[in-house]
Amino acid sequence: MSDPHRAVNAAASTHDAEGPPALARATRLPCPAVPEPPGATWSNALRAGNELIISGMTAHPACRERTMDAHAQALECLRKIAALCAAAGATLDQVLKLTVYLTDIADKDAVARARRETLNPPYPASTLVGVSALAFPEVKVEIDAVVRLDLRRARDDAADAETAPAGAVPTAATPASGT
Repeated sequence: MSDPHRAVNAAASTHDAEGPPALARATRLPCPAVPEPPGATWSNALRAGNELIISGMTAHPACRERTMDAHAQALECLRKIAALCAAAGATLDQVLKLTVYLTDIADKDAVARARRETLNPPYPASTLVGVSALAFPEVKVEIDAVVRLDLRRARDDAADAETAPAGAVPTAATPASGT
């Protein structure tokens, strides 16, 4: 019996000169710092073109080995996201969107503190969701991310403006402030 995924991938990777361009292929991102468990039915991160989609990261198994409050768990989630970004040649500054899941919405301030300690302005778009439970009873925080590998953040443009010669005209690569 043929593999339907292989047929889809083969079709996505070919096109004729007059047809539409080939579709981006999603590939699993290996990251020794954030290993996937054997037999996992998910990928920690998939790369499709210039986009990196990161699955929900938790502080597991560290939070099973020692007690961790929501702040410590959020820092561990963000550390894992940073490691996955690095494996793709990116940084946390290229994160566009975070979704944070909390088992106790009262922990939102602890998570916000971890974000301020880890992320740079302008901060990513974000959604915070209160949930009744996560994968393991000791897990209080889960964070997933969407990353653009070709992203240039506004703070990079501000740094360029500080070092540009007086009177320099912004180019498409360095747009004027507020555009």
